[in-house]
Amino acid sequence: MFWNIVVIMVGVPAIPTLAWYFIKIYRLMKVGMNKSVKSNLFYISKYNIQVKREQIGNVIYMAIAFVLLLFFVFVDATVYSFMWLVIACGIPIVLAKSYWSYKKVYQKNIYSIQNSLEE
Repeated sequence: MFWNIVVIMVGVPAIPTLAWYFIKIYRLMKVGMNKSVKSNLFYISKYNIQVKREQIGNVIYMAIAFVLLLFFVFVDATVYSFMWLVIACGIPIVLAKSYWSYKKVYQKNIYSIQNSLEE
């Protein structure tokens, strides 16, 4: 039962997430050096807003997923220690990866693009 819940919690959000990433790529493809600086700044700003919304959505989803996962683990009377290990190691790894990805990669690149366009 545990693995079915994990597959559902990972698989169901995968479809909207793929659509979200295609929209992000589409917005970035509108940025071009042959376009005006004003247009490029507009699309970079929209992309920055989209990344911030994604951060908020990820935090909300992770909180809900964590609570549901703990609930279903507590409901299951025959909880194996491996499941606790997966939860205890998985949550910090996912949080650390998300933090590094958004703060170090996305924000750094967005700010460098905005600074170069403003010059």
